[in-house]
Amino acid sequence: MPAGANVKRTFALAIVRWIDEGWSIGVFGSRSGVFFCNRGSERRQVSIDANDPARPLAQRDGWHHPAFPGREE
Repeated sequence: MPAGANVKRTFALAIVRWIDEGWSIGVFGSRSGVFFCNRGSERRQVSIDANDPARPLAQRDGWHHPAFPGREE
C-alpha cells in the first residue's frame, strides 16, 4: 500500500473480497489487521503487515496469502 493509504478501508475491502471468493470469515481483529477465513476444510489467516517493498512477502516465507485473492502482493 502506498504511504498514507487508508488501512481500515483496505482491511474492510480485503474481507469483502475474500467473502466474494467464497470464503467464510471467522475471527477478525481490526486493531491487528488480521482475519481468519475458511472454505471447505481449508483455513487461512490473512493479515496486513508492514514489509520492505524491495523484498516481497512471497520471498520471505511459504505461508503468505495476499489480502486480495488473485493478486500476489
